[in-house]
Amino acid sequence: MTSSSLLQLASPPSPLPLAYDVRPTSLRGGNDFWAFFQQQQDKLEETTRHSFSDQSEASACSELREDPEGREANADPRVDEDGREANAGGVRNSDGGVTVVKTSSSTVSPQGFLQQQLSLPERRSLGPPVQGSYLSKREDDKGKKPLFSFGVITDVQYADINDGHSFLGIPRFYRHSLEVVKQAVEDWNQSARPMSFAVHFGDIVDGFCPRDRSVEAVNTVLDALAGFTAGPTYHMIGNHCLYNLPRLTLNKMLAIPTAADNRSYYDFSPYPNFRLVVLDSYDVSLLGWPEDHPHAVRAREVLERENPNDEKNSPEGLEGLNRRFVKFNGGVGDEQLRWLEGVLAECDALGETVVLCCHQPIEPTALPTATCLVWNYDKVLATIHRHECVAAVIAGHAHFGAYALDAKGIHHRILEGAVECPPGTVAFGHIDVYQDRLCIIGKDRMLCTEMRFPPRSGHSTL
Repeated sequence: MTSSSLLQLASPPSPLPLAYDVRPTSLRGGNDFWAFFQQQQDKLEETTRHSFSDQSEASACSELREDPEGREANADPRVDEDGREANAGGVRNSDGGVTVVKTSSSTVSPQGFLQQQLSLPERRSLGPPVQGSYLSKREDDKGKKPLFSFGVITDVQYADINDGHSFLGIPRFYRHSLEVVKQAVEDWNQSARPMSFAVHFGDIVDGFCPRDRSVEAVNTVLDALAGFTAGPTYHMIGNHCLYNLPRLTLNKMLAIPTAADNRSYYDFSPYPNFRLVVLDSYDVSLLGWPEDHPHAVRAREVLERENPNDEKNSPEGLEGLNRRFVKFNGGVGDEQLRWLEGVLAECDALGETVVLCCHQPIEPTALPTATCLVWNYDKVLATIHRHECVAAVIAGHAHFGAYALDAKGIHHRILEGAVECPPGTVAFGHIDVYQDRLCIIGKDRMLCTEMRFPPRSGHSTL
């Protein structure tokens, strides 16, 4: 059986709005996650498949983590964003439930169902289940080629240190993540359909990389990516990047196109009538800016107002969407929002189709918890919803794969992170861009997804 034979299509958003909030209301509560977590773990130890149809979400998993030597790092600013619950990464059923498949593996930990949530014996797609399969669709499109293709990878978080794990026991394979990058480059170079470029969605280095080796670690990953010869690799800034190096240094090292303007958001057009727009979700942040920088001052005000904890990385006591107000997240500044408004207005006028790229997710319904969400996600969504050109938003940061279709028919896809790949596994892929859709062709732990463009008035897509 081929890897694509079980893939499903994401339904086109017609009529709108679809049931984009696919989780039952009870999944948004704030009950006792730990009891729920242990209950589901006990069940999954004895079964190969379990369906969560109406479970209590409880609060988010703690963002606390341990360093590679096992020391709890709850006071360390380099906090990871586990933001997931026991059913994260599964395939949502039509009734709002989530199916999780547990597979046998020698790497299973006490939290094995989380660590190998994507290590499945047969490939699946991530998105709304509909009639048909991706394989049959490919056969229907026989003779058609994508307009262009580009590679995708996220959350490499490389460091030349021993493997570690999050507070919940989710492993982090810091050295192996470099091997994932090398395999991605090899795959992109050898693809039957040439890649036009590649995108890394942030966190090129891990926060536990020794500070005096941060530049070396970043350059090691960049050297591996330099093996991709078909085109440039575009980057965005993530929180782990900013734990290690100042923003301006990162802008130069990562060849951010707008580095000369001292900003980290930009856009480019890789193909006629198509635009990639890259946001900086740490524009307003305590990370990467001097303490007296206006964006750092504003971030401090936000956290002091919204998060009463002494440790601002902790969401303890925060409920619902307010759990996003933690230090390892950030916001999109007013100037960037005005820039985004102008870019999208231009794309509307030109009839261009836009894919928005951001390290942090901006759609709450794509996440089991708000602890990975952009602080002012609502303003970003309001901006893109005023325009017809945005077809999809692709993000990283959460490490697990997720998908949602928002109220305006825009696809939101969170990519699987490379740092959580055990040796022998990978998470990367490429995106084929067609006249009417995007197709994420994932490798191993990165699930495949097909996203049809929403209908537009006045202009045809692409």
